[in-house]
Amino acid sequence: MTSLKRVESCPLIRYSLAYWTHAEPTVNEPAPCQKSARRDKAAKWVVACLGVVLVMGLLYRSPLVREGLVRPLGRCGTSAVPLLLRAMLDGDPGVFLSANAALAEIGPAAMPKLIAALRDPDVRIRCEAARALGDREVTGTRSGEAVGDLIGLLKEADPRLRATAVRSLKSIGSHARESAPELVTLLKDADPELRRETLLALCEIEGHTPIVMTSLITAFDDVDVEIRKVACCRLGTMWTTDRPAIIALIRGLNDSDSGIRGEAAEGLANAGCEAQRVIATLKEFTNDTDPVIREEALAALRRIAGVEQE
Repeated sequence: MTSLKRVESCPLIRYSLAYWTHAEPTVNEPAPCQKSARRDKAAKWVVACLGVVLVMGLLYRSPLVREGLVRPLGRCGTSAVPLLLRAMLDGDPGVFLSANAALAEIGPAAMPKLIAALRDPDVRIRCEAARALGDREVTGTRSGEAVGDLIGLLKEADPRLRATAVRSLKSIGSHARESAPELVTLLKDADPELRRETLLALCEIEGHTPIVMTSLITAFDDVDVEIRKVACCRLGTMWTTDRPAIIALIRGLNDSDSGIRGEAAEGLANAGCEAQRVIATLKEFTNDTDPVIREEALAALRRIAGVEQE
């Protein structure tokens, strides 16, 4: 009994319990203004203590233990943001999801700390902060506030930072339109995967605009097959009434990759009467060695001629 009383009399434990249960301390209850200040102080103590426990837990082999240590940090407010970013580097999917859920619980209030973390010496922390800034569950309706900081990452030397920034800008969508010029520049990056991600992000952010059309048509000359596929597919579904797009799709019919030739034929089929002048070219592809290309070419001809497929 004496030991229990000693535990209950400990200010840290008393105020920590008050913080977690949303109840006020009953021992020597202070004035309302003092209660708020002491609760904040207790919260910081809790975060500090949990931080020590978290570091120990991250070294522990069981991911379930680490998950259990990470998830409650969401109730500690913005003070827990650095710990959550560090926990995301754990390597275990469950720990990562728990840390992300805790960060989402903090919500947009975490944005200042996340933006500050973009300057962290550890590139991995910067990447996680950039990723979180593109997560609508974390930033909510304030995601556009981080666009300027994410644009700054597009010029970083580390490709991981550039790629993460591109994906976050894509998630933000139309609110990130000021990033379009930098994204167009990034289409010349040496990394083909990054160029593909950038092209998709540009389409998502800008929509039906001339800057996207120009970028897609230019992408037909990319040495990477996957990038040409993206360009062909997007043109076939978004730009089928535009003459420059039809010309680019005709070029796609001559691509060395059969998948791109098929996408080009399908895009021209969607063009309908706008593609009347390519009928002769499509007829040539009805004799292509690839059966998929032959069928796509026939479908395009039926569509252009206005004949329903039986």
